[in-house]
Amino acid sequence: MTTPIPNPAQRPRADATKDALIRAAVAVFGRDGFQAASTRAIAQEAGVNQALIKYHFANKQGLYDAAIQSIADRMGTEVLPIFHAIEANRVEDDPAASLFALKRMLGAMIGLLAREDAANWAQLIVREQQSPGPAFLKIYDGIMAPALTTMARLVNVLDPAGRLGDPKLLVITLVGQVLVLRVAHATMMRFVGWDRIGDKELEEIRARIGRNLDRLFAETEHAP
Repeated sequence: MTTPIPNPAQRPRADATKDALIRAAVAVFGRDGFQAASTRAIAQEAGVNQALIKYHFANKQGLYDAAIQSIADRMGTEVLPIFHAIEANRVEDDPAASLFALKRMLGAMIGLLAREDAANWAQLIVREQQSPGPAFLKIYDGIMAPALTTMARLVNVLDPAGRLGDPKLLVITLVGQVLVLRVAHATMMRFVGWDRIGDKELEEIRARIGRNLDRLFAETEHAP
């Protein structure tokens, strides 16, 4: 049987359908988990025929993999260029530049996680953290590990004597200040009395974490 040649005029519609299914998959998988999520529910969320999941992704696992890849692509597009610029400019040779770079990296993470549309995919990432599998490794190896490694090198410049302890553990605690934006989003919003995170709130968070970093590294051997 000859495989039909796709009509180029149909590609924009097909791409839109795939995008809708991936967005719906991120939401439903994040809410229900892989096992409980149904392809019927995902198709309904996307507003398309369920048969199109098989057509575009072969099966439920294929759709899940595509959803995870979309998250990795988004994170990579918004965050990795900053890390690469830091590596290219060798700011690690200068403590002041290293501190600025560390603030910039955490600021980028804040901007990514604070967005309202981050709720669904962040929930899916949290699920993968709790029960890691191949999908988690795709995000960890492609995004998280390079970012954390760069941050640890910056910490080594700021604290060469190791007065603050293991730089890797320190980096994890610094990133934890950012992850709370999603992992404990409802608690944070209720406690600080916000109903949304707009530009003003975003700058307050960045400024607060910046001051935390200033104080943390103020007494180290190579403080800026």
